[in-house]
Amino acid sequence: MTEHTGASEPLALDVTVVGAGVLGPLPKAALLKCVEDYATELFSEASRYEVLQRGNPSQSPEFTSKHISDADDAVRRRFTLPAPKRSSKTRVAGGVAVYATAAGVGVGGNQLDETWGLVLFVACLVAGLFIVGLLEIGRGGAS
Repeated sequence: MTEHTGASEPLALDVTVVGAGVLGPLPKAALLKCVEDYATELFSEASRYEVLQRGNPSQSPEFTSKHISDADDAVRRRFTLPAPKRSSKTRVAGGVAVYATAAGVGVGGNQLDETWGLVLFVACLVAGLFIVGLLEIGRGGAS
C-alpha cells in the first residue's frame, strides 16, 4: 500500500512558549529542536490515522482536527511514564490476611485428625482463597 503524503514542503509554525523568554541561545535552540521533533512525530502519526480512515491511498489526503488530536494522544502516551502504583491500606491488610490464613492452613493441616484442626484447615483455606480473589478483583486481574 503506497502512502500518499502530498506536498513535501515544510510548514513553518509560529509557536509561543510562555516563560521560555528567559532561555539563553543554546537552551532556546534545544527547545526549538524538541518542538520540531515532536511536531514531526505528531504529523507522522496523524498521517497514519488519515491513511487508515481514507482507505484508498490514491486519493488526496484530507486531514481533520480529530486526526491531529488522536495523534497527539497517541504520541503523548508513548512519552508518558505510568504513575507508580501505591499499596493501599486495604491491599496491605489483605496481604497480611493471606499469610495468616496460609499459616492457619499449615497448622490445621498438621492436626487433621483433631476436629479443631480440620475446621481450622477448611476455614483458613476458604478464607485465604476468598481474600486472594478479592485482591485480584481489586487489582483488575479478574474480569
